[in-house]
Amino acid sequence: PSWLLPDILPDTGCYLLSGKPKLGKSWWAYSLALAVAQGGQFLGRAVPQGKVLYLALEDTPRRLKSRLLVLQPDGELTPDSLATLALRTEAPRLGAGLEALLEAALKQGGVTLIVADTLQKIRQLLGSQNQYQADYEAVSALKRLADTYGCVVLVVHHLRKEEAADIHDCVSGTLGIT
Repeated sequence: PSWLLPDILPDTGCYLLSGKPKLGKSWWAYSLALAVAQGGQFLGRAVPQGKVLYLALEDTPRRLKSRLLVLQPDGELTPDSLATLALRTEAPRLGAGLEALLEAALKQGGVTLIVADTLQKIRQLLGSQNQYQADYEAVSALKRLADTYGCVVLVVHHLRKEEAADIHDCVSGTLGIT
């Protein structure tokens, strides 16, 4: 396969980054996004430069700036070095405009990574659907975009509190997500 992050993350598809709260999922995803936007190293691996759309839906612009200064304290942050990173702290939900927003960004070309932080913030609010169907459709919509436009959609999500023998059973929500 071709890789966005060698031996860890292929360059096309929809993937979950799941973990318990406060373990650093958002920090990890933001660090990867910066590395891709600037074309550099992440986890000791070279990543190709490309446009990144980061939906930091649990953050504020101030918090993102604060984290950026922690992640890149060397002061080499210039408009040019961040020109390929688009940060959003607000976005519509799936089924309420998010697909159109993402597709518009993808149609401009060059987007290699979209980070949705977190699934809960973009998931369609339940109507008459059952939870499995809603979970499956949410991830399927993101996967369709990734496959159609040849990019990575990385979805930050949480694990359940209960332990399980199968890691897929640890992901919060139904198996429609995994």
